[in-house]
Amino acid sequence: MIEEAKGLFKGLADNPDWAPFYLTRARFLENGVDRERTLADIKRAVSLDRENWRAWRAQTGFFEKSGDYERSLQSALTIYNKQPEKPALAMDYAKALLRSGRLVDCLRVIDRTNVLPYEGAWEGHDLYRQAHLLSAAQSLKNKKYKAAVVSAEKARLWPERLGVGKPFDVDERLENFILAAAAEKMGDRLQADKLYASVCADTDKFRSSWDSVHLLGAIALKKIGKEEDAVRLFTDWRTARGDEDPIFAWASAKYHGDEAKADAVLSRMKSSAGGATWEMGTGDRNFPLVIEIVSVLNQK
Repeated sequence: MIEEAKGLFKGLADNPDWAPFYLTRARFLENGVDRERTLADIKRAVSLDRENWRAWRAQTGFFEKSGDYERSLQSALTIYNKQPEKPALAMDYAKALLRSGRLVDCLRVIDRTNVLPYEGAWEGHDLYRQAHLLSAAQSLKNKKYKAAVVSAEKARLWPERLGVGKPFDVDERLENFILAAAAEKMGDRLQADKLYASVCADTDKFRSSWDSVHLLGAIALKKIGKEEDAVRLFTDWRTARGDEDPIFAWASAKYHGDEAKADAVLSRMKSSAGGATWEMGTGDRNFPLVIEIVSVLNQK
């Protein structure tokens, strides 16, 4: 039945002059190998109805998933300028700005957007947090430690206007690790150790996540003199995920100072089928943040 429906969609070629037809066909056939055909259908939908925001979102999302962040940004900006009152379009635009490294502009868009609460409404806060954490990491890199603290503290917040409330259990290892690193750089060893200990506690609490943030947990354990626990964490991580898991392989190489191996793992991830995406096909949305944070740790 499904194959018959696909055949009917394909058989109509480019004869219909109704935008929803092409948008539906693009979604129906998007898991196929012909990505150019999918993009052509999306563009056809956009050209037939320039006010169809769903078609524009499909186009923005297509470019974003392809790692073409500049074209994703242009698509998101065009429809956002036409219909700025729609929170979904604002979030698409903010995401495109974030992916393009335009953090100040990203936060400016988020700050003027109100997202109504709905089930699964997490993206607004997630973009807000990612932008502030990336800003904090960049401030660390530029030795602006007080600015890093300000950004990391903002990342902790849960603005009501972003449509989601603060959960009971929140994993704040990224925020606390940046705050600890900033305190360490500013010579406040006592505060740094306190914050590193908090990262360690959350690593234990969220142990079964087995994601890239565990690398920060391992580094924090080492920082407070618990290197044996860090070794045990990697042993358990290997048991849970295996040596072939790219996140584990990268994190292990990073922790042990094998930069060549870490770079090689990253290169393989980027060249994989999903490697052009923000998460490099890993499904770990914190991975780009962890990469940015650990990149500044060895700076003098």
